[in-house]
Amino acid sequence: MPVGGIAKKVLGFVQAMPKGACREVENVMKRIEERGWWFPGVLLLFFSVLCSGLFFLSSCHTALTVESLLHRVEKTTNGLESYHSLLEYEIIGEVNERYHVEQWYLAPSYYRIEIGQSSDQEQENGSVEQIFIANGEDIWLCHPGLGEFYLLRDPAPAEEYTPFLLHSYWSTLTEAEEISILGTEEKERHSYYLLKVLPARSRFNHAMEKLWLEQKTLLPTRIEIYSERGALTQIITFKKITLNPKIDPSIFKTDREQLLALNRALYDKALLFFHL
Repeated sequence: MPVGGIAKKVLGFVQAMPKGACREVENVMKRIEERGWWFPGVLLLFFSVLCSGLFFLSSCHTALTVESLLHRVEKTTNGLESYHSLLEYEIIGEVNERYHVEQWYLAPSYYRIEIGQSSDQEQENGSVEQIFIANGEDIWLCHPGLGEFYLLRDPAPAEEYTPFLLHSYWSTLTEAEEISILGTEEKERHSYYLLKVLPARSRFNHAMEKLWLEQKTLLPTRIEIYSERGALTQIITFKKITLNPKIDPSIFKTDREQLLALNRALYDKALLFFHL
């Protein structure tokens, strides 16, 4: 087949490509036809096709849809055995309140959350004022300074007490009533997706979320929570997230828990004695 015939065959292939991918290739082809540079032109054409094809495939790979987002989140959570994170939690009001939070999670239902007030000078190293501990069965609220422990009888509202749990964020996404991709933001070191999320369980002061997700990992870096009136009510800023670290299970125990466990065991033995 003549070289010109080969080029025309390639042109037919190019014309079948998506418009955005083949525009530059068509321009090269026109210049080849005008000047009669068939042999060097074919080489240039193949090079252009290759580059445009790679660019097109790369664009398809990086494009984010709601469906691909949820698929990637599900893939991450399915393989999650543990995590550790540091974050700053701010409540917006007449007087803003800011807290530093450190959390550990061990699948399927163990977590420890330490909360202390932040200041502009000391955001992550303040004293711990409250600790939430879930041991798989019960949820405890501890006040280290007072040496007091409270057993939260109903574990259902755990997210009400701790709205900054990382897996709560994932649940909000997968169960959301509506998700919109607002765009992207470029920073010096990372690129981010910006999302708008309408949670399935909407409340007056938590009716909408804006999320900034790091593009490669889809891990959150910032979450803004808005009321039904559109007022900003909470800001969660993740400073550090480590997935699947080794965690010592003993951090999910308390002295008070051990004491109650002993009392329950003695009570069970007493019941058994009276039944004999």
